[in-house]
This record gives sequence, C-alpha cells and structure tokens, in this order.
Amino acid sequence: MRASPLILLFCVGCGPSWADLGGTVQGQTFENPAGVYYGGHTVLFMSKDVGCQNLGWVKDSYVETEPPGVTTEFVAVQVGLKDEISSDSTGSYMLDSSGGTQTWGLVSEGGRIAVDHARTGELTIDEVGSDFAEGTLQLAFADDGVAGVWHAQFCVALSLE
Repeated sequence: MRASPLILLFCVGCGPSWADLGGTVQGQTFENPAGVYYGGHTVLFMSKDVGCQNLGWVKDSYVETEPPGVTTEFVAVQVGLKDEISSDSTGSYMLDSSGGTQTWGLVSEGGRIAVDHARTGELTIDEVGSDFAEGTLQLAFADDGVAGVWHAQFCVALSLE
C-alpha cells in the first residue's frame, strides 16, 4: 500500500506521542508503547512506532487467521469508540461491548495477528487539541491488563474509512 502524500503532509510536524502504560497483552510485556495515535473513533497504542502513514492495516474488527497487512512484529492495544474523537469527547468511556466500544489486544508475529478482546476497562479522555488527545487507560483481558496515562498524536490514516 502506498502512503498518500496527504497522509504524509498531515503527519509532518505532529508533536511526539507518549504513554506511561504498563502491563501485559497475551502474555507479552507491554510497557511504554513507542507509537500512540488517535483518529476517527480509534486510539492505538503500539510497542513499535511504525509511523502514522503505515497504519492503513488498522480495522474496526479482526479475524485471527487474517494477516494484519504488515510484516512488522508488534504488541498493540486498540480502542474503538462508538463516536469520532473530537474536542467534545472528553470524559470516561467504559470499555465493554455494552457501551458500543471495542478494545483489542493485538500481537503481530510471523505475518499473523493474534487477537484478544478486553473484558473490562475504562478510557478517560482528559483533553483533545487540534493534533493531540490525552488521558488515562485501565484495561483487563482474561489473563492480562494494561494501565497508565497517554498522550496521542492525531493520525489522519485512522480517520479514513
């Protein structure tokens, strides 16, 4: 997939993202993810920063046997909210299917993606600016969990459908 010049234009000059998160995803250590992005109705935390322009593989749902569309190995947490994230999105979101949210723990290895759905959790969005969003995350999977604070940069690739 070729990166659109438009996507590259929007990503140049974006402030740094960071997350002081700790925990495990599918038994894999997940500490201080290097790539933290938001766009559309998605917040994405990745153990490796593959760059905004390389996030075209992100979907609204996943099938474990389906290749993720990237060859990079990573551990990630993806939160999908019911509505798009905007300056009106501040507040807390319960991370279970009853609230219209979906949250996945993703492990990409050997060209395949392993998927785990979060059982419970909460995403709090404290502030949304023109090119950033920040807040806290507490998340529980069947045998794992992730918690901490985050600051995500806007990524137009996550806003495209």
